[in-house]
Amino acid sequence: MRTDAGPRRRALAAGGAAVAALGAAVGVASLTGTDQTDAAPPAGATFVRAESDGGVWVVTRSDGTTLTVDPDLDGAEAPGLSPDGRWLSYARGPEPARILTLYLLRSDQTEPRAASRVAATQGFAHQWSPDSALVLVPVADGDVNLVDTATSLVGHWGAPGTPTGFVDDDSLGWLRSQGERGDAGLTWVVTDLETTPERSLRLQVDRGTLDPAGSPHLMLRQASLSPDGSRVAALLANHRGQARVLVFSTDAGELLERRDPTGTEVVLDCPFRWESGSAVLPRHGEGCVVEPG
Repeated sequence: MRTDAGPRRRALAAGGAAVAALGAAVGVASLTGTDQTDAAPPAGATFVRAESDGGVWVVTRSDGTTLTVDPDLDGAEAPGLSPDGRWLSYARGPEPARILTLYLLRSDQTEPRAASRVAATQGFAHQWSPDSALVLVPVADGDVNLVDTATSLVGHWGAPGTPTGFVDDDSLGWLRSQGERGDAGLTWVVTDLETTPERSLRLQVDRGTLDPAGSPHLMLRQASLSPDGSRVAALLANHRGQARVLVFSTDAGELLERRDPTGTEVVLDCPFRWESGSAVLPRHGEGCVVEPG
């Protein structure tokens, strides 16, 4: 995994500096939607876990203190935790409005900072770069925003598929459905940070696996890249709560795992968690969980 800032990263940083006035104009936000009863966390405290509890996201720091995030956030609007545990990202806004404000909170501070206004409409948690410098968030039109920790908008680009996360500091991974109905195939795509394709791989899956006969059409709902980058998982689901989880290798495109949970067994709106090389969803009665990375 690369952790150095290459030429493209430096160019993007320069572009972000050019629009830094955006974050400065918004300024520091109040702690609306965040638990203000906790004392200021000690220096060096990091975020270790975020879990939904009755529709409210509770975020735990390494020193045991917690904070709560707006109850508007659940499932598709899951927060993100940077790999180093120093940053929490979340979006909030008045219901039923879907134009939400992105906030970033540093783990040793108590006041989040507002960034650009985004619409968190896609079913994936915010995705952070390995060096914890950038966060990828969805916007209302299906595009994506790339934001840095200074709350500057680094870029806004069209999404070439469903985002799976950062492949490394300078690359993004995507799953792209093929065909008019999205059931003709799946392609693993790696792009640079401006979503320019660098390589692609047709995954080894047939139409019958993507859209089984005898059930309403399954759509790609979310995708996730394993922490080591060797596997990518796809969640296909329909309005009846029928679902299929497929896990592929990213080097050869081989189908490694297939499971058929239902919406009565697992929570389909939660982001994937990776355990022992498998992408899992929580069972009903368990909270959605987001961990650093």
